[in-house]
Amino acid sequence: MLNITGTTLNHDPTFRYKMPALVAKIEGRGNGIKTIVVNLRTIADAICRPPDLLMRFMAIELGAQSKGDIDADRATLTGSHADAILQGLVNKFVEMYVLCPRCRLPETILAVRRNKQVVHKCAACGAKERVVGEHKLNTVLFRIREKALAE
Repeated sequence: MLNITGTTLNHDPTFRYKMPALVAKIEGRGNGIKTIVVNLRTIADAICRPPDLLMRFMAIELGAQSKGDIDADRATLTGSHADAILQGLVNKFVEMYVLCPRCRLPETILAVRRNKQVVHKCAACGAKERVVGEHKLNTVLFRIREKALAE
């Protein structure tokens, strides 16, 4: 189990917030090669975010297409990607969309405002801070919010 600390290393064995290491396997050859993330749902449950959001983030960062059967805990990315690269993307996602910018704890909820701002609401320190940096995933979050409001 890895500590949920984003890109910084925290080797404290008593740290409360943990997530499993990413496990991926490569299938196929040539143009049909794909990487399957075996434990995406387990990681997403540990960081309290939807698995499809994490998968979309990795696909955007890699410039790959993604397809997932989230119920079966399998997610597919086109191309061959090493475990270390994918784990680095999970850490980047945690840094941007899970950890509170103020207290650095992963007790946040994402909220999308009308002006297309994505905000962390932290249950630990009470902060309401904007997500640092602009990312294509912010527009995906805004579309999901608009679709939910339209229904």
